[in-house]
Amino acid sequence: MSRARILHLVSTDLLYDQRVQRISASLAERYDVTVLGHEKHSSLALPDHPASRYRVSTLSRSGPRFYYEMNRAMISWAKGKSYDLVVSNDLDTLWAGRQISESAGAQLGIDAHEYFTAVPELVSKPVKRAIWTQLGKTYIPACTLRYTCTRSLAKTMTTKYGGDWGLVRNMPLLDTPVDAAAKRDQFTVIYQGAVNEGRGVELMLAALQKIPDIRLVVAGEGDLSSQMRNLAVKLGVMDRVDFMGYLVPSALRKLTAQCHVGINLLSATSANYQVSLANKFFDYVHAEIPAIHMAFPEYESMIQEYNVGILTQTYTVESLVSALHHLRDDKVRSHYQSACIRAKKLWNWQSEQERLYALYDAVL
Repeated sequence: MSRARILHLVSTDLLYDQRVQRISASLAERYDVTVLGHEKHSSLALPDHPASRYRVSTLSRSGPRFYYEMNRAMISWAKGKSYDLVVSNDLDTLWAGRQISESAGAQLGIDAHEYFTAVPELVSKPVKRAIWTQLGKTYIPACTLRYTCTRSLAKTMTTKYGGDWGLVRNMPLLDTPVDAAAKRDQFTVIYQGAVNEGRGVELMLAALQKIPDIRLVVAGEGDLSSQMRNLAVKLGVMDRVDFMGYLVPSALRKLTAQCHVGINLLSATSANYQVSLANKFFDYVHAEIPAIHMAFPEYESMIQEYNVGILTQTYTVESLVSALHHLRDDKVRSHYQSACIRAKKLWNWQSEQERLYALYDAVL
């Protein structure tokens, strides 16, 4: 009996998207899985993976023209190919997903990684936000498979677009034990993720001025990368900041475990952030380091289950500095580390992938 054929459409670089890597690898154990992503000028070659992986390129790098070109390129790439299910990862590939699924006679699905129409980049752009909202309302009702990464976002998507939304959270594989001897000598704070508006990188740079003997690692890039590098120079702290750029998941895991505290600060001005449960939350837990999180519903719920970090009510330098002073105590960090060790035995991909299988088995 032949296996069902699945096509996943992704706007990101497949080398760095941990959610897509995990999901496609697990699905490849049961189905014939192809993942189609976007190729940037700086994209590196893709290593071997259980799923078949390809990329399409575009002339434009951002804005409406980029999304149009990428979706058209995906439609062209898939022309004449046969699938049983086409899954769009977020709204930005949903137009292509709909066209390909109709052409192939396949079902359509969506994995909503975020509350796309509420990201900070769209808050002050009502016309663009309205276009994306209408696209969702036009095509999401056709999706027979719908899931997302947080319970809060699932409720939000049900209210906005209707239907039942499943839950598959961004939990890492339960891997080899952390090497405690690999910790850096200097107290080091790590920020993982996109260097975008409202992510707290500017707060951390300002905090370095107030705590002169700590170091910051920024693992990622984004819209504000150049601005944050310039700010580090302006504040006189560039000598204590390591801007690492994009890292492949294995390198990111190793680096995170070498640090002492993780940062996950988010501005309350974004409704997307308020329903988030970021990859980095679980990455910090699996690295066995405490982290500072915003007191948003998903983080409050997880920390009530296992006390793996500090919740802050305010997105300010003062609250960040206070939390960092608290976490500099070795005994305090040891308490949180113990909670992380217990938590990751339950919060891991080996357990979470069962939710994924149940969702896909129900439609294929």
